[in-house]
Amino acid sequence: MKITASPAGARAPVRRVSFRRLLGIVLLLGTSAGVAIWRWSRVPSELPDPRRSERLARLEALQKKEKELLGSYGWVDRSKGIVRVPLDRAMELELQELSRKPVRPSGEVVPTIRALESSSGTR
Repeated sequence: MKITASPAGARAPVRRVSFRRLLGIVLLLGTSAGVAIWRWSRVPSELPDPRRSERLARLEALQKKEKELLGSYGWVDRSKGIVRVPLDRAMELELQELSRKPVRPSGEVVPTIRALESSSGTR
């Protein structure tokens, strides 16, 4: 196969792109993307669920039962002598028990190596 050099002024044909065609394609793609984003981003304010009201009623009943348990006396395990005491009363009893104990100084606090390094400025 023989390769010949092209004449000095010869160029490959340049294909011109139509501005209108390019603008049309960009607008079509942009509009399509915008519609897709708008359609998929719409979330109904309240999802229709036939079981929703039933679940809410069960949740309210559970919360009411738990609140009653927190504010009432009762046996947790009678054989072991474990009782349930209202939360406010339990805090009062604990405060009374802690107030009977003498106040003591805490034990010696030994700083860790990291605490010593950070206070001296080295790492």
